[in-house]
Amino acid sequence: MLRSLKIFHLFLFAALVAMTARPAVAGPKLLDSYIRSLVLPNGALANSNAPNATHVTPYLGAYAAIGLSLSGDAATALGFERWYVANLNARGIYGPGCTIYDFTFTRDPFSMSSTGKADATDAPAAVFLTAMYYLYETGDRAARRWIVTQERHAQCIAEASTGLFQSEYDCTAALPGYNFCLAEDNFEVWRGLGAIAWLEQNAWENPRASSAYFSDQAIIAAGLAQFWNRSNGNYNWARSTITGRFTASSWTQFYPGAVTQLWPEFTGYAAPSDPRSLHLWRSFKSAWPEMPYRSPVESPWPLTALTAAVMGDSRFLAEYADGVNACYQSLGYPYYWESADGGNMLTALLWSPLRHHSRLLSHGNVCR
Repeated sequence: MLRSLKIFHLFLFAALVAMTARPAVAGPKLLDSYIRSLVLPNGALANSNAPNATHVTPYLGAYAAIGLSLSGDAATALGFERWYVANLNARGIYGPGCTIYDFTFTRDPFSMSSTGKADATDAPAAVFLTAMYYLYETGDRAARRWIVTQERHAQCIAEASTGLFQSEYDCTAALPGYNFCLAEDNFEVWRGLGAIAWLEQNAWENPRASSAYFSDQAIIAAGLAQFWNRSNGNYNWARSTITGRFTASSWTQFYPGAVTQLWPEFTGYAAPSDPRSLHLWRSFKSAWPEMPYRSPVESPWPLTALTAAVMGDSRFLAEYADGVNACYQSLGYPYYWESADGGNMLTALLWSPLRHHSRLLSHGNVCR
């Protein structure tokens, strides 16, 4: 655990603010089918459905698994999560705890090999724990039978999410040898700790461990609070683990500056009704008004639609669903649409009463 503090109040069950809501409509079949098309023979999820796709990024797959579980597709999510656990590094390899590398694959004959590296070690572990929570909550018997045997693995994965914890700043560094804490990663770590705390209590009947993880979550929350830049009215996107200095976010920089401001909302760190959440969401939309119709970067960013769903912004969600999403859908979700994009869009539509009818709006939409 991060350190022995007795914290009995902050975020005891707020860890699951964004996880306890239940979907209002059935999952769109095309998005579920898209994610299923990415399944490899060993249960892993390819990053995209491009004919020349060769990469598997567990972080992206975990977001896809969240969408699958919410849509009721427990079997596909379970296949991915079993693959993830089977391919963990041994404890202490590539950082503390049980980390995981990215992978490459070939189709004919099928083979997969590790790249020996990853973009991060804290965030993939944290998002996987969140995906495990969602899978358990499906109520699927096979999924629950497997999860109840996975406490030790989950604890080792949780150790990876916080293994590079910086006690001076109450934040986790993203990667061994990378001397920065990233706001996005720490929001995901905060949520992942809430997920394993819930599982410890409800799946593994270990209230002592549950309390410890909630305590760790409160520490990460305190570190995240320091990222707030009062002058800019947004969260700094990075902090040096050497000097403690922050890298400020600019609304005119789409990524990471502006997009970082969505993480507090969709992870549940801040309630949708919180004045800061409302300010951040309004400011993002003001800075990037064309986002629902045309992404300003190569990636489609349906995570913006997910944030809209969490914030109860049905108009933005409808515009994105009929704009960027419909454009990609009409083409079969080609690259740059990736596994996490499918999961996030699926989650967005499930989270909202919006009943989507595919149609392109006349906003000069092009798939990027």
